[in-house]
Amino acid sequence: MNEIKQDDMPSQLTVDLLLVRKYGILAALIAADLRFWLITLKKENRWTRYERWVDIFNVSYSTIKREKKVLENMFEISRTKLKLGGVTVLGANNFKLKAPRSLENEPNKFSSIIFPIEYIRLAKNLAPTGKTPEFAWFLYRVSWLMYQSKIERPNRTVTTFKSMNWLSSHCNMTTRTLERYAEHCRKIGCLIIMGRGITTSEEWDDELLLPLMRIAKQLENGLTKLIDNQDVSEVKQCWAIDTLEAVSNSR
Repeated sequence: MNEIKQDDMPSQLTVDLLLVRKYGILAALIAADLRFWLITLKKENRWTRYERWVDIFNVSYSTIKREKKVLENMFEISRTKLKLGGVTVLGANNFKLKAPRSLENEPNKFSSIIFPIEYIRLAKNLAPTGKTPEFAWFLYRVSWLMYQSKIERPNRTVTTFKSMNWLSSHCNMTTRTLERYAEHCRKIGCLIIMGRGITTSEEWDDELLLPLMRIAKQLENGLTKLIDNQDVSEVKQCWAIDTLEAVSNSR
């Protein structure tokens, strides 16, 4: 497989939880990647091959191809046709946002979360075969709980949750899948989920939480710039000051 160029990948994706619940983890991640180009970078369209997501998410071509019907709910999809030696060959796919825009093709600010791409890289080395995107999402959602727990109680070594049913809902997967992933993590030694607690070693603690710490630092830097910007309204500056104080106090 061809490696995706580093500058061709965002460091994080804005993923809409509503799409995760409706269409599944893989489709929501692909949609987030396309939105990065079409909305964040303000591109009119995005030419790409399915192999891009085969490489990124470490899944089969047929797995990506099956997501086409779901993606058609959010994007207009066409495909190039090339003549090679008298034979018509299908080329790259062209994706455009459907017009007019709807809640499904523009991220909902109330249900969108920031997904660091580092969890995909981690999952490529750790996930059960063919389960990289789902396992990456599992690692991210569990790590988020651990990160929030450390903010609230820095000296606590165990993160608690309500029940396995609650945790499976939080991770957007069935309880059975969650249990399989928890057992897989126990075997490879990166996480232990037992009873209503989550714990890990110091080494894995750093590995799992660093992506979230990076995002928090980016937020802090962005808020500082907003406060220092004299062209920003007083209301926005007050909001930035309050938010920055809350971020600082949470450490």
